[in-house]
Amino acid sequence: MGFAEGHVALMSLGAAAALSSTSLFWTIPPALLSPGAAAAGIAIISSIGNLAGVVSQAMVGAIKSASGSLYVAFDVIGAVQIAGIALVLIGIRARDLRESAMQPAASGLGEEAPGNRSAPGASHAPSP
Repeated sequence: MGFAEGHVALMSLGAAAALSSTSLFWTIPPALLSPGAAAAGIAIISSIGNLAGVVSQAMVGAIKSASGSLYVAFDVIGAVQIAGIALVLIGIRARDLRESAMQPAASGLGEEAPGNRSAPGASHAPSP
């Protein structure tokens, strides 16, 4: 395998890893934070992701101009992805995620508001 093919293979592996972990990643804020804080956490994560989309384009251009190779920029992007993975793995203990998964959800979905309870056996069909 040549130099370019190796980079393409590593980029493909990185893309597959990043895309496959997305669904699991978005379950972390609601598992560790209260509902209000989870919404703020998700908003912050989305904002940082959007900022990274802008900064990474300028970074790739600057690295390509300095080194003359686009592959060096791809290596930097891969290194940043690996650093992010390490941060998540080191920063979040699996025990905390397991404990939060065992607790009942506090979303309020499926629960009636206290003032809207109907009498037992009452029909919820609309009146004609």
